[in-house]
Amino acid sequence: MNILFISSDVNPFGAKSNGDSQRTRLLLQACARLGTVDLVTFRSGAVSDIDNVTVVYSGPVNDALPQKTRIAKWLSVMPWGGMQSLFPIAKERERIIDDIVASGHYDLIVSRYLFRTLPCGLLKYGKRLVVDADDDLTFFFLNQIGNNSNWAQRLRLHLAAAKARRLTPATARELHAVFFSDQHTAIRNRGTYLPNIPFQSDTCPDADFSTPRRRILFVGQLDYTPNRDGLDHFLKHIYSPLTATMPELEMHIVGQLNDLSIANRWKQCHGVTLTGFVDDLKEEYSKAHVVVAPIYRCGGTNIKLLEALQMNRCCITTSEALSHIVPPFENHVDIIGASSDDEYLESLKHMLSSPDTAIAMARNGYNKMQQHYSFEKFATIVADTLTCR
Repeated sequence: MNILFISSDVNPFGAKSNGDSQRTRLLLQACARLGTVDLVTFRSGAVSDIDNVTVVYSGPVNDALPQKTRIAKWLSVMPWGGMQSLFPIAKERERIIDDIVASGHYDLIVSRYLFRTLPCGLLKYGKRLVVDADDDLTFFFLNQIGNNSNWAQRLRLHLAAAKARRLTPATARELHAVFFSDQHTAIRNRGTYLPNIPFQSDTCPDADFSTPRRRILFVGQLDYTPNRDGLDHFLKHIYSPLTATMPELEMHIVGQLNDLSIANRWKQCHGVTLTGFVDDLKEEYSKAHVVVAPIYRCGGTNIKLLEALQMNRCCITTSEALSHIVPPFENHVDIIGASSDDEYLESLKHMLSSPDTAIAMARNGYNKMQQHYSFEKFATIVADTLTCR
């Protein structure tokens, strides 16, 4: 099988510092098991380190889209028009890819995310095209709504999300396959469920509760709005009240944050350390007693939950985030999904004060991870989907 893999804005051979780059790399490795893969990326310096993968294009592209007028922005989210109306084609990207497709004999073209696939003009390849949509496209638009968004911006983004939700199932039917990282989204859009999996296969020994202090850990990309907003809420409404009764608490926040005003505010919280990017995540996990993932807006399987369980740590998240990995994980057996701030606070306090319970839950979660979220299972789903149609 000959596959053209469009990595677009990610160099899959560079740093794997976030879920986007990690899943891209894993998908590429799974495709390379099926035959020869030619890769296109609009990032410079890509040099393949995966067998069967050859870089055929690597470099920046001058494809800035013309600025839309205010009327054009509103027209694009109106009910008429297809999916392409939401994402105009970037002509230079389309030309580069079309030339490569014309010069080769590709059985399949694999791309990441609908919002990257559409500007490349790839929909024309129909049944040869496989898209790893990952998150629901509606989440792409709703996630752009911030605290400073005015009513017009909010309305336009809600209309775009509604249009994407309506059009995604029909778009999926026209393609060879579409992967989603959430079971419910895959069913609704007639796609294939391809869960996120931890990038690292390493793990940690049981948490050491003999230390006088208790450490909470958060790991995530902090310039990503759901992560930043969720952690901000957690520090204000859950962590700070808890430190009043547990002064021995400390918290490490791992992830790059460019907003200095938020960083300075977080540093004022008792026992909080912002470590930024770290080379060895395992060391951070090994010193933590409990991992938190206060995520209130999710588009699919949240990799932070799975990574914590892979590292043999008790993880406390929200009921919203937990809903994307049930089944196989059970609430209060393998992981905790709190449905309110009070429940979150009480669950965190209990786990920090009950070593045997926290360690048992961590082990349960780790065992479920080994059963359901291995690379072998991931690669098998990709192989079955790409070869059976």
